[in-house]
Amino acid sequence: MKAITALLTAVIGSAVIAGCGFAATHPRLPAAATELNPQPAGRFADSIAMRAAGAGADRPMGAAGLPVRYRTIEYSAEIFNAGLPGSFTAFVRVSRTKTIQPSSAASIDTFAEGAPGFTSAADRARWQAAGSPSLAPAPPGGQVMSVPAGQFSFIPQGSTLTYQQARALPGSSQGFSAQLLSHLRAFAGPHPLPNLVLTQLAYLIAAAPVTPAALAAAWRMVATLPGLHRCGNGTDLAGRPGQGLCIASGGEETEVLVSPGTGSVLAVEDRLLQPSRMYPMVADGSMVSSATFLTP
Repeated sequence: MKAITALLTAVIGSAVIAGCGFAATHPRLPAAATELNPQPAGRFADSIAMRAAGAGADRPMGAAGLPVRYRTIEYSAEIFNAGLPGSFTAFVRVSRTKTIQPSSAASIDTFAEGAPGFTSAADRARWQAAGSPSLAPAPPGGQVMSVPAGQFSFIPQGSTLTYQQARALPGSSQGFSAQLLSHLRAFAGPHPLPNLVLTQLAYLIAAAPVTPAALAAAWRMVATLPGLHRCGNGTDLAGRPGQGLCIASGGEETEVLVSPGTGSVLAVEDRLLQPSRMYPMVADGSMVSSATFLTP
């Protein structure tokens, strides 16, 4: 049986334990009724950029020459027997504490967060018909993975963006955008989908050791992404409230949950806008991945 782990670096912002496992839904009120700040999406992102450029960001990452350490809670899909009649999708949650050295070597401690689950009774029945294989995302005592020097990337897709490359990202909007898109070119071509770009920017903002000028450039790039819009308020897995910035493209919607007080990225989430062969039996509207960023 072949398991395909989909989007391992993502996490759900509001998973609920239901009778058949995690219910991958994310209820929210209409944006107009829940906004903490009425600014349009682009202006909101620009206002964070101005704060970052003027005084840096309220964040633990970014001190030159020091290791970066942060924790993620991640929710992701594992597809079993993909493309076959008995395929099913299970969802797992893990906690990962990541320590990244200036050499871009890293140590990643992984622990399971609760039992894996399903979004439908049909998926659970297919799992049982397959002999109820183990879905544990990590051993009971956790596991530690070592990443060799130069291999840890601060963006989840594209070519590796190392610690030193993150530190060297320019503060000019044009230079920053050119460098980020160059890392995505081999993965997504010269014109990546806007929600894919939003995901890379969110990971950089949340965890990379960028300078205040580059952080501001990242937020300015967010502000210019086509289709960026406000999508109401939500909470991450740690229960922290934030404001959502969303882009829909390619059959999925990506949401970045932002703290309006600090301008920090709390979580990145993806949900289906339509049924997808990539996620057998998972209904449209379901959350399929999410990542919450925390200090250790």
